[in-house]
Amino acid sequence: MQSGRLTALDGLRGVAAIAVMLDHAHVPGLSFGHGFLAVDLFFLLSGYVIAKSYEPQITSGRLGLGAYVMVRLERLYPLLFLGALVGVAAYFAGVTPVHFASRAALIRALISQFLLIPFLVMPYFFAFNWAHWSIVFELAANVVHAAALRWLSKPVLALIVIVSAGALAYAVRHFGTVALGWSWTGLVWGVPRLCFGFFGGVLLFRTHHAWQKYVPVLPLPLLALILLAITALPMAADAQVNLYAGAELAAVLIAFPLMVMAGTKAQGGAIAAALGTLSFPIYAIHKPIVEAMAPLHLSTAAEVAVVIALVLASWVIGRYVDEPLNAWRRARRKLRSGAKSATGPRQAAAA
Repeated sequence: MQSGRLTALDGLRGVAAIAVMLDHAHVPGLSFGHGFLAVDLFFLLSGYVIAKSYEPQITSGRLGLGAYVMVRLERLYPLLFLGALVGVAAYFAGVTPVHFASRAALIRALISQFLLIPFLVMPYFFAFNWAHWSIVFELAANVVHAAALRWLSKPVLALIVIVSAGALAYAVRHFGTVALGWSWTGLVWGVPRLCFGFFGGVLLFRTHHAWQKYVPVLPLPLLALILLAITALPMAADAQVNLYAGAELAAVLIAFPLMVMAGTKAQGGAIAAALGTLSFPIYAIHKPIVEAMAPLHLSTAAEVAVVIALVLASWVIGRYVDEPLNAWRRARRKLRSGAKSATGPRQAAAA
């Protein structure tokens, strides 16, 4: 499974994205109080897939740091832009809880959202689409990973993962939850959360030859059910007395890495591919849409309809917007790479 696309991991990412959306939607009977833990799975999946896809190109010199950053921005920004537009539209429609003290604050918030610069308006990370914080964290990890790749040996990665796990355990003991990084209060503690996940995923990829033969082949539906069971745990009203704090930490530090390992050997079919297609779109656009349900005073049936429509719309966006954009980007890069090769090494260097 190492040579081809890991569709089972795509499927897990889609299930995780739906869990996050249901956590934010607060639909009666569909409550996923720990949907935020899916973010930690995203970080792990991102580290694994980024290492698999880009480390060979970066280490060989075929992809420089600047070009790599542009590749990542080109991949992520179109749907982040769409999500920002949805959030701005919801704000001007008056169906979001966001308020600004002045027009200047509103303008700073717009700049913050569209240019991915957090905290230009306090206390918001990104005022119009708060869920984008984890994507910005992930982009930061992408840059650090590429810039420091020559020093990121397996022992260094292991040290980062161990230190991050210890820091995250301390943070959970202090705050009572893993849900850190999205606000100014827990921003610093979002760093070990990110580093354990992302660099843990990189380490899993680097060591896959050592562990893969010991991992059982589990069906993807079973992995998805385990993920749903973890994220469906209720959340205490007071994080300081969160009875599930230990379970959160165990999920992040133990269950999710094992799930990624098993996912590399699981078989993913058409459903997994469809879940992968909708995963990024639903994460990018869902927050302002589900936030709008409360002020609109929708019935439970109507809220369920909104959730279903959001899943379907996200698949459509993924299939007919995101995937064609990705194909166009890959074709353009391949064309540019071929043009540089045709000029010869001396002329290409001069260009």
